[in-house]
Amino acid sequence: NEHSNILWEKLDSVAFTKSLSKSLRRACYGAPASAWSPMILPLVASLPRQENDNVDSPAPLTVVESLWEGRNEALSVVDKSAIVSAVIECITFLLLRQSKDSYPLFSLQSWTKCGKLLMETLSFYLTGLPNATGSAVTALDDLSATISRDLLKLDEASSNVDMKERGINQIQWLWEEAGLQNVFVLEKNQPQQVRRFKCLIDHLSTTRQSGSSSHLLPSCRNLFRSITSNITDYSHKTCKKDDGGLLLAIIRCYGIDNLFPIVSMGESTTSTVSVEDFILNDLLRWILVHGSMSQRSSVGVDFKILKLCLYSMTSVSRQTEIWETVLRELIKAYCDYTTIADGLLIM
Repeated sequence: NEHSNILWEKLDSVAFTKSLSKSLRRACYGAPASAWSPMILPLVASLPRQENDNVDSPAPLTVVESLWEGRNEALSVVDKSAIVSAVIECITFLLLRQSKDSYPLFSLQSWTKCGKLLMETLSFYLTGLPNATGSAVTALDDLSATISRDLLKLDEASSNVDMKERGINQIQWLWEEAGLQNVFVLEKNQPQQVRRFKCLIDHLSTTRQSGSSSHLLPSCRNLFRSITSNITDYSHKTCKKDDGGLLLAIIRCYGIDNLFPIVSMGESTTSTVSVEDFILNDLLRWILVHGSMSQRSSVGVDFKILKLCLYSMTSVSRQTEIWETVLRELIKAYCDYTTIADGLLIM
């Protein structure tokens, strides 16, 4: 930091920021983003952080906001993904940076901008980027990994009471209804969004510590609830394969006990769905419909969810009763024996 301060005493940081921001808003005039985007974080880290009444945002945040605007100028999914990834890394860095006497904090207004920009990048990943083919598939997966990694960093920092001066601790609304919970909602008939969410949750599962508390849990509960709610509008009220895969990913990441009961707030009523209700009223119907249509891959997902639901029950006798009920209904419905066999192998 001392070296950075000395540097900016000799250079005009305002002019530099203005020139750099102009180039970033134009996505560096078509240069491959993968070549220049990794250099943005070191530049942001070195810029003076002081607030200035004459500008809307401090220099580091101004650069990141310009970088974010530049995604619209990028032509390919690969370039757009690289730019969004750099924005997320910079925002995470700013929110996690600790205060020092020679390096003052942002104002609450600037922290709020950081939080809103983080939400915008996540929304853009979920619904703003087009379908990918070829090298773009890898670029999107790398972006998903970056998002999940940085969300976990912010989650961990929010749990550290000794670091209250960090930006993330000034915007705890990020974890609430006004924040990420508003982003972790599945829109109807959005198969791309389902696949992007699943990729993100899969990355979260591989990096978060099992059993640890998480500020992301309410958002994932919200996502889980929105999926099950949307399924009631589908044909036969049965989940599609990708929806089932996303439900399974969320269960594996956070566990049945943290996701149930599912509470849905209506205009005048509140409904609560227990694990047993979910198995007998929803999951069983999915298994019967998928089995009758010989959708073996979907049936496999259904039974994996069933297994985790049953294992979450503390009463062995109740586990047995529900499993016997499922088997009876499968036999009564003349379900394809291959379906039953697949289920028994999974169980």
